[in-house]
Amino acid sequence: MKQYDPATQRLLSALSEAGGARAVRRLDATVLHPSEESQLLFARARVSRPASERLAPYLEADNEAIIEALGTVPERLRRLYSQVLLGDVRHELSVMRLLVGSPATVDHVSVWPDDVFPPSIEVSGRLPDPARGRYGLCWHHLPDYPVYRETIAVHHDHGSLELCFPTHYLLNAPTSLTVLSRTGTAERTVAYRDLAEAYERQLVAFHRFVTQDEPPLTGLDGALKDIVTAQRIIRRHAEQTGLPVGGECVE
Repeated sequence: MKQYDPATQRLLSALSEAGGARAVRRLDATVLHPSEESQLLFARARVSRPASERLAPYLEADNEAIIEALGTVPERLRRLYSQVLLGDVRHELSVMRLLVGSPATVDHVSVWPDDVFPPSIEVSGRLPDPARGRYGLCWHHLPDYPVYRETIAVHHDHGSLELCFPTHYLLNAPTSLTVLSRTGTAERTVAYRDLAEAYERQLVAFHRFVTQDEPPLTGLDGALKDIVTAQRIIRRHAEQTGLPVGGECVE
């Protein structure tokens, strides 16, 4: 849904005017993620779970898919892949892919602290051609942090573009886009906010896909690219820490 956010679309347009992916020197994404329960306190929502026997066949299918992806690995590594990377960081990967493409390399991965889950994770590497820059992703699960905050900043040859996403539990809460550029000898900062709901825009696009065969922003190929990136992150983390890993992510 973040791809369909009007602020993301406006950033994509502004980046094109600035020279496109080739002009990008650096992309940084940072997520400060409170617990789901704390984000839902305002709604007074009660958490419910399906019965374990109803979940069993789906959990078994998940288990088989994770073994195929990673081989037999420690439980913490399994959860890092399935719950953190595919469960949340995929949002940042999808926005990056829309703006400049999937990462060309995964050079460094840090995961900390060792006694906390979900942990913090930091990933860095090189952006794909024709971009000439690098990226950094930082995701932090902070249970008691005051508010969800996600920022994606793109620094290019002529200025900066920054998205700031609110919690996705608030409908019609605008994502802000800040555009920094130069006019003569002056610095110009312009902020955009649009109340159009990203989830609704995504559903409308899905309807057009079903009824008019209009391709969505992310199809199977895009989803596969994000899964491959997640597996490359796990492989690099395993290489750096001496953890055993197998399956698709070593191919």
